[in-house]
Formats: sequence, C-alpha cells, structure tokens
Amino acid sequence: MDIHLYVLYESRDEWLKANRSKLEPELTNTLRIDKFLESDKDLTPVFLDISKAISSAKICSIEQKKLWFDQIIKDPKAIVWNITDGYEYFVGANIPAFCTVLKRSFIGSKSYVQMMCQNKHHLKSALSPYGINTAQWRVISEVNELKGWDVFPCFIKPASFDNSIGIGGSKLSSPICNNPDELKQNILSLIDDGIRNVLVEQFLPGNEYTVCCIHASDWKFECLGVYYDDDENFFSSTTKEKKDTYKKLEDQRISDKLISLSYKIIEKIGIEDYCRIDFREDASGNISFLEVNTAPFLNSRSFKFFANSHYAGSRADLFKDIIVHSYARKNTVETLKHLL
Repeated sequence: MDIHLYVLYESRDEWLKANRSKLEPELTNTLRIDKFLESDKDLTPVFLDISKAISSAKICSIEQKKLWFDQIIKDPKAIVWNITDGYEYFVGANIPAFCTVLKRSFIGSKSYVQMMCQNKHHLKSALSPYGINTAQWRVISEVNELKGWDVFPCFIKPASFDNSIGIGGSKLSSPICNNPDELKQNILSLIDDGIRNVLVEQFLPGNEYTVCCIHASDWKFECLGVYYDDDENFFSSTTKEKKDTYKKLEDQRISDKLISLSYKIIEKIGIEDYCRIDFREDASGNISFLEVNTAPFLNSRSFKFFANSHYAGSRADLFKDIIVHSYARKNTVETLKHLL
C-alpha cells in the first residue's frame, strides 16, 4: 500500500523524565507513577495492529520531534495520526493543525474539535442549543464557587485534559459525593493534586452506555452497556478492563436512540473518522450525554467488541479501514481506488 503513515503518541514515560523534578513529592510516589505509566505499556498491542494494517507505518512519540518533524515536512504523501490527544496542554490535539498548515493529511478530528472535547464543560455548552440533554453541572476552581449547588449525589472529575479514570491515585476515595461536606473535601483533594478546574456534575443512578463510532465508507456504530461490580457504580481504572465491564446492548430501542444521538453529536461538532461517546440514563429512563473522546484508547475492550462485530475480530482490519477511508475523504476518490 502506497501510503506513508506516521503514528504519533505522547509518551508518559518521556514526559515524566522531563518533568519529574518539577512535580510535588506527593505526586511521585511509586504507586502513582506505576499507574501513570500503564497507558504507555498498553499502547504496544495497538502499535502491532497498526503495523499489520500498514506495514510501513512509522511510530514514534511526539516528544521525539527530530524523528518525525523533518520527515513529515519532506513527505508530501504523509498521513499523520495522533492516537493520543493531549495529556498536557493539548500536545497531541495540536497535530492536525500542524498538518493543515503543511497541507498534509491527518486521521481524526480537527484540532479545535479535539480540544473542545477535552474541555468537557465547553462541549456541553456547545451542544445545549441542539437539544442534547446533559446532567446538571458546574465548573469550579475553588470551593467558594460551590455556593448554591444543592444537587446530590454528584460526581466530580477534572474538567480539562484528563478524565475520571485517573483520579484514583489521589486522596479521593470515590468521585461520588453525597453531601456538601463530602463534596468540599473531595474537591480540595483534587485541587491539592494539581487539578485546576473541577467539573461537578449531577450523578445519574441509572444505566451507562458507550457508543464506539467508526467512519469507514459510512459511519458504523457499536452500542455497549457498561456494567460494574456491586461495590462500584462508576467508570474507573479498576473497572475499565474487567472482562464483563462491557456487554453488547441488546435493547434495540435504546440502541437506536443512542445511535441517533451519537450521529447528531458527530454532525454538530464536526467529529471525523472515529470517536467514542458516553451516555448515562436517569431513574426515569431519560438519556443524558456525558462526554466525547475523539482519541479513545484503541486497546480498550470496547473497540475489541467493535472489531468482533464488524471486522471478524481483526483490529488490524478496523485500523486499515479508518486509515484508508480517512485519507481518501481528505484527498480524492481516485486515491481510494488506488489504495484498495
């Protein structure tokens, strides 16, 4: 296949080596560091499957600029895929803008879309005029901004850059808060951990769903129910890869509604190529939008379900479909015929 693919990712290991001296001592204990670096290890099988899809793919960390920057500038056939969208300051999400300036193709959504989806509160505000339901929410940077908040139980998580999965390494026992004192104490814990903006959101006690979305020749959707152990009813680092966390959603009525909502979100904010969208159901059966991940973790069980349903279990074929059709949409129909 005559395609020059550059896969860029943010290496947490390299980021840590460059920034460890600047971190607070309490943020660098062994347990937290090991947890922080887990995603680097989990990227290895993704790289293997991408290499099966495009054997000539070049894979390197964004931090190693000398290994890819000059090559992409000199390669008019380059197509660039940032498979991470920005642990810190949107470093990954900047890549599509870089490609646009150079007139190079890229896989995934444009930079401004990736950045907006990382700022969960900005995305919720942008979608509200289109009738997309969300739970009640507020973003705060200090506890006195909680004045007037009386929605319990509620859920707290970083408003930007990161997500609720990573907060288990803090002093926080649970992101679910049942009263004002608990909410105040937990927000202070996140602020102590360096989280500058905290999203406080109404906790909906019903079912949770995730929709994996892939744009090949057309959009394909896989609707999954998210299931938890009795002692945990929210998505976390301990539940995300358990064998039974995801199950194919069998209720066609709910699936149809989720697909309709997902397509509307994709269309309104301009998502391209692939994403994952999360929803939660309240006690009355109303479905509310939670968040969009424009660079979802491709080694997750959710995408393994997608590969099983649409690609006979081959994630390499799934990746190839994303790459080839993305390149074609951003170039010409003749390109697609040539690549296939």
